[in-house]
Amino acid sequence: MRDYFAQVRRAGFDIGVSAGKLTKAMLEVLSQLPAEVPPSKEVVVQRLGLLGQMSKTRDINAAWNSAKRQVVREHPERFCLDGKVLRWASAVAPPGEALGRRPSQARWLGCEGGGVAR
Repeated sequence: MRDYFAQVRRAGFDIGVSAGKLTKAMLEVLSQLPAEVPPSKEVVVQRLGLLGQMSKTRDINAAWNSAKRQVVREHPERFCLDGKVLRWASAVAPPGEALGRRPSQARWLGCEGGGVAR
């Protein structure tokens, strides 16, 4: 089915959805994801359905980068941006916590404050 949509796009037909609308759709999907599903681009595009299949790769990539930053700002209690990787906030543990020791606060500023691990 994906090959069919690729042929349609190459023929000049486009769905005409802007990157902003694609970002909003991705935000909607991310906000509804259950905790057991990883918040990855592949999962989100798959759940977008026809919109995700018909969109150009460069539009999807641009919208995904915007959606990651925006969802961390809107839902810092649920999501964390670890470098460029979007993760669940509960899945990110400070290094050393699993070993039973407390890391220094200066070295680890987890996702508690702003949703961004440094």
